[in-house]
Amino acid sequence: MHYGPFYIPEWHHPIWGLSIFLVGCCLGSFFNVCIYRIPLDTSIVLPRSRCSSCGIGLKPYQNLPLIGWWLYRGWCACGLTRIDTRYFLVELVTGGMFVGLWFHYQPLLFIIYATFLSGLLVVSVIDMDHFIIPDRFSVGGILVGFAASTLFPYLHHEESAWMGFRASFLGATIGGLILYSISLIGRKIFKKDAMGLGDVKLLAAVGAFLGWESTIYIIGLSSMIGSVIGIFLMLKGPIGYGNRLPFGPFLSLAAAVWIFGGADWTAHYLDSLSALGLLPN
Repeated sequence: MHYGPFYIPEWHHPIWGLSIFLVGCCLGSFFNVCIYRIPLDTSIVLPRSRCSSCGIGLKPYQNLPLIGWWLYRGWCACGLTRIDTRYFLVELVTGGMFVGLWFHYQPLLFIIYATFLSGLLVVSVIDMDHFIIPDRFSVGGILVGFAASTLFPYLHHEESAWMGFRASFLGATIGGLILYSISLIGRKIFKKDAMGLGDVKLLAAVGAFLGWESTIYIIGLSSMIGSVIGIFLMLKGPIGYGNRLPFGPFLSLAAAVWIFGGADWTAHYLDSLSALGLLPN
């Protein structure tokens, strides 16, 4: 459990958890709108949600998170359009993610990390669909990370605004430079872009929120996850050797693992191996 400032003793009452889950699902419904409309460069506010086939606006009860999709078994109310299961999953994942953060963190860190992971969720799905990471998420994330770290230096376990900003700046700089160097090496080896600048800027945003130590862990874990999934997909046949996979989702997943205690789990695991004599002390 991570307390930090703004401690609320009743924070872990079940009613908080249920409320946060419902809010997360509602936000997940909005995130689905962002995922669909941002790559099209259209407003995420207007027009209101409507069927892509018949053009009729959806009624409020048809737009209810989770329930709306379930009531119609994944079909639009007009019966002409199949609604991708992903819409349901984004809502469910957002609600579950919020509950996980509620369980691990007190209000201040909950709000910061919920905002951060929400952005990573949206950008991950956009990257899977379009192989792009919009600058509003990467560059915007860097700026928001700087601001959050300056206003709340506790985010980096610092006490002054300057030290919080310094930790955030180092995280963004070191994370971005490491991944940019890897992309240059990949270009030399494979004679083509192995990684886009969007991924570099995204990791810089992650470093701005989580600090430079996190970026090393996240690069290693995301590369491992990406390799395993890439090999699996090659064996199953959807992709061939040399085809691209979006790297943003792997970076985002590794960042989420870090936030939920992945670094602590890794440290305990390595300590256990050392205790068994499988690793040098």
